[in-house]
Amino acid sequence: MPLSKRDMVQESSNTTYSKGEKYFRQRRVKVITAEHGSIVARVRGSAPGQTYDVAMLFAEDGNHLEHYHCDCPAYTQYQGFCKHIIATVLTVQ
Repeated sequence: MPLSKRDMVQESSNTTYSKGEKYFRQRRVKVITAEHGSIVARVRGSAPGQTYDVAMLFAEDGNHLEHYHCDCPAYTQYQGFCKHIIATVLTVQ
């Protein structure tokens, strides 16, 4: 079973989830590689030409992420998923 909205909100917030969902709907995520549960993507930010790199590794069962990282400022400032990680998860599921 893929990560649910509830799972992602628990790892972030309702606001962050909504922003990530908006990025997903706007097709801001470009998946660079996706193999064996390992995902590397580039997400367009809000400023022109701004991009953020996301890397994640899904558990074998696909129910959670074993590892995730984004190079955006919010990722280092807050705990849990940033909007770029949420947008990427929604894109690959």
